[in-house]
Amino acid sequence: MHPLSPSHAGPAVPCTWLTDRLPLLHRVTGRFQTIWALHAAGHPDDSVAAHLQVPSATVTSAVRSLYRALAIDPDDGELARVQAAQLYRALSATRTGRPSDQS
Repeated sequence: MHPLSPSHAGPAVPCTWLTDRLPLLHRVTGRFQTIWALHAAGHPDDSVAAHLQVPSATVTSAVRSLYRALAIDPDDGELARVQAAQLYRALSATRTGRPSDQS
C-alpha cells in the first residue's frame, strides 16, 4: 500500500460526484497539495502539522479551505475524508497519466 493511501475504504462516492469536481483540482497546488494528500490518507491535522513543521492551525485552515474550494462539506466527517481521498487519487492519476481508482 502506498504510504499516502487511505487506511480504509469508507463510504462510496458516486463517480458523477468525482467527475463534477475534477475541474476544481487545478486549485490545489504547492503545500496545499501535500497537506491534502496527508489529510486524505487519514493522518490527523496535528500529525500533518508536525510532519510539515507548521502550526496545527495552519493545517486545519488549509484543509477547510481545500474542502470549500472542492465543494466538500468538512462537517460530513468520514465521508468528507473519503471524498478528499478520491479526488486526490484522481489528481494524482491525471498528473501521472494513469487512470484513477474511482471505486
